[in-house]
Amino acid sequence: MSDGARLDPIPLARLIGLIGDELRDLRDEGRNLEDAIAHAILDHQPTRREALGNLQKIDLIVQTLGELSAYVLALVEHVPPSHSIEVHDLLERITLRGLAGKLAGHPRQPVVDASGRISGEVDLF
Repeated sequence: MSDGARLDPIPLARLIGLIGDELRDLRDEGRNLEDAIAHAILDHQPTRREALGNLQKIDLIVQTLGELSAYVLALVEHVPPSHSIEVHDLLERITLRGLAGKLAGHPRQPVVDASGRISGEVDLF
């Protein structure tokens, strides 16, 4: 909000819900982009216009994620250090092991399969 007007404080649960809604919207837009790019690549040669449109959408997603990241990191300054939340059950909902570990406070570690290859990489097809 660039007009300088101060907003009234909002409940933390509402704030987290708003952030979650925005992240879900980004996920949905990413899925739409993934489908559009796959369609363009697999079904025909993408036009320059299609490619530029998809790149603009990707750029908006990246910019939005950057802004959300800065917002959440600034939010940390307003949460008392003594305030703790039980996250065990929440982390069980996350299917990406590396992300769950990072959200539990552990550094991301690559998952290595039985043959020594790093697994969990993105497979497009």
